[in-house]
Amino acid sequence: MLLSAAPYTPMTVADQDLAIPAWVYQALFSSDFIFWTVARFFPSRLDAFFDVSAEARAHLSREDQAFVSGLVDAFLPVTGRVAGLRNEGAAIDPRTGYDLAAIKAPTLVVHAQDDGINPFAIGAATAEAIAGAELLALPDGGHLLLGHADEVRDRIGEFLKVHAPPASAELPVSQ
Repeated sequence: MLLSAAPYTPMTVADQDLAIPAWVYQALFSSDFIFWTVARFFPSRLDAFFDVSAEARAHLSREDQAFVSGLVDAFLPVTGRVAGLRNEGAAIDPRTGYDLAAIKAPTLVVHAQDDGINPFAIGAATAEAIAGAELLALPDGGHLLLGHADEVRDRIGEFLKVHAPPASAELPVSQ
């Protein structure tokens, strides 16, 4: 399952129309106090950071509101995420190449057409490059796929029913 994934990007930071400049991401991740202060006193300022548009915010279900709030809370301490952020940056470096055609596992790519962090074109190209991959293209929901939790959950369940190994293929238990 690849949800809003960007296993690569052909775009440099300069090519991307990011809602927040890269230096702001770096500043937020450099200090637990800065991130906590913004999250505590100006939480709506983090919406662009998580690709939650004003329009999406106005229509969030209670489930999605709780999801976004929980995600923001889970980012603390934010400095513990610096290594992961660097890893993400390295993974999507336009100079990094991945042989997606070598992937043989059944793959479901789920991507929103209005993803403001990883453009939809990357999700579509990923699904096309992986043999037999299926693409669930959502019309909206942004990077967090907001408003589509049930649809995504159901589609993943269907996918797993088709592609999961039979129950008789369970791993042996060592003694």
